[in-house]
Amino acid sequence: MKNEMTIQQLESKAHWNSADVAFFLGCSRKTFTDRIKTLPDFPTPYRWPCPTGGKGDPRWKPEEIKAWFEKQKEPKAA
Repeated sequence: MKNEMTIQQLESKAHWNSADVAFFLGCSRKTFTDRIKTLPDFPTPYRWPCPTGGKGDPRWKPEEIKAWFEKQKEPKAA
């Protein structure tokens, strides 16, 4: 059996990584990284500092991703 995340597990997280966001959006991680994350209106990620002086992997607040997602809804036809 595959180790797949459930919506309940996703909803329990305070911050989402790239794989989490891709799961929520229903796309592959590659599609998210290459096509969606780079959109100018996509939420800016948070990056925690690392002990080595660099930055950690990007993380997003779930509510920001959900708000962005809702803005993508096409208007109803007249």
